[in-house]
Amino acid sequence: MNSEAKILAVDDVPENLLLLCELLEERGYKVSLASDGELVLNNIPDCPPDLILLDIRLSGINGYEVCSRLKANPKTQHIPIIFLSVLEDPRVKVKAFKVGGADYITKPFQEEEVIARIENHLTIQRQKEELEELQAQLINKNTVLAEQNKHLNVLLQLTKLMNTAESLDEAIAQLLPQICKVIAWDYGEAWILNPEGTKLERSDYFYVSNPDFNWLENSTDYDEVLAIQSELVESIAHSKKIQWLSNISDIDTFNLSSDYQILQAKLQASGLTSLLGLPIIFKEEVLAVLIFMGDHSSYQEEGASVPAFSPDWLDLIQSVGTQLGALMQRLRTEIALKKANEKLQHLVAYDGLMEIANRRRFDEYLDEQWRQGKRDRGELSLVLCDLDAFKAYNDTLGHQAGDKCLQQVAKKIQEVVKRPMDLVARYGGEELAILLPYTCQIGAFQLAEQIRGAVKSLKIEHPKSPVSDYVTVSIGVSSIIPRDDCAPKQLIRMADKALYKAKEMGRDQVVLNNQSTENYLI
Repeated sequence: MNSEAKILAVDDVPENLLLLCELLEERGYKVSLASDGELVLNNIPDCPPDLILLDIRLSGINGYEVCSRLKANPKTQHIPIIFLSVLEDPRVKVKAFKVGGADYITKPFQEEEVIARIENHLTIQRQKEELEELQAQLINKNTVLAEQNKHLNVLLQLTKLMNTAESLDEAIAQLLPQICKVIAWDYGEAWILNPEGTKLERSDYFYVSNPDFNWLENSTDYDEVLAIQSELVESIAHSKKIQWLSNISDIDTFNLSSDYQILQAKLQASGLTSLLGLPIIFKEEVLAVLIFMGDHSSYQEEGASVPAFSPDWLDLIQSVGTQLGALMQRLRTEIALKKANEKLQHLVAYDGLMEIANRRRFDEYLDEQWRQGKRDRGELSLVLCDLDAFKAYNDTLGHQAGDKCLQQVAKKIQEVVKRPMDLVARYGGEELAILLPYTCQIGAFQLAEQIRGAVKSLKIEHPKSPVSDYVTVSIGVSSIIPRDDCAPKQLIRMADKALYKAKEMGRDQVVLNNQSTENYLI
């Protein structure tokens, strides 16, 4: 949790401010309150918060204007703004995002949802700042390196390779051959810190200048040798220093508890006489260990850019380690930022209660599939489900039971709807929508019947249902081939009419609204 974060809550209703203040302070946030937009704009540049919760309806200038001005100010444009509003109109939400809002929460809000969204935006903001700091450091280092001797040009080449890599594995696959060729070593491999940060694990990528030096992959006792080498790597990581042996016979200096002689014999049999271990470190954390081996029976290696074992050679390797540490951390930060963004997108597009797509995602997907259907002339079907007498269910058993019922129904419908391209979404309240691309009306009708039966099979008791002892659903189905002379709302209107007809005819049934005649088929 970002417990030291400063949050500004802006609302002209004192009760709302007190509720937000109590909620946030309980989580350890530093909270400041404001009820007037002009006051916020005048004071915020001098003491900017880390995040703003902003109501749309304010006395004086509204939340949209406040957000627009803050985003136009270089001193405040970086601050994430989450709009709070009782308005559920999609046009209101779209405008909130267009003026610069980072998120939108509808009142009355769920406390855990507010905290989750706040923490995600604070995490993303912090990771952006870390990334900018790391990039600034790298730019500064590269400027210095460009003015140094020819050995540092090697670093620039390696940095370019690393910057173009989209993953650590890709970076290692590109870097190992380059480093080995520059320093004229015959074998290179990498041990990377696992995602849990608990252990260094051997990468699948390695480099050999000659198949004879592929000592490990050719071993019949691969697992045993790998375990011994793992202990060697951990020893190098623990030292946090470059470790190299001019003679592999001195490997016992690492004080390995395993039978190091097995490892030593394997290397010597392959013609490898020297070993170099390079820890890759960033802020005292070992991110990786690069292992290089070679036949250095002579001190001068033909084709090497620097003499083996010279001070310049060691300085080059040390510089490589420093640069790679910063670059690898940058990649890790980018990966973490990507995951945080994916999590945020999930929160924006999915309903927190039912754990399915929300209305916003449904509208987006309907537009996408409508355009696709017009191009392909593919039939698009919609199934609208509504829980019968659900208000009576809530009134009788309580909202907690109602929430649990909605979750069970949503889960069961997802089990029935199996195709990846089909979307199950919460359309509103106790109403669910299933969008079925490239599905004919008969196929949609059959699926709807399966859904109706599956919900009924849950046998969720409904003491106030007029049609059954258990929770049931009424379903409207529509199907259409998208074309230019009609809009997506026609598909919704047809399904809605069919749903109304299903209710009118006694509930717990499926009605199909035929696209050509708009006749009802039961």
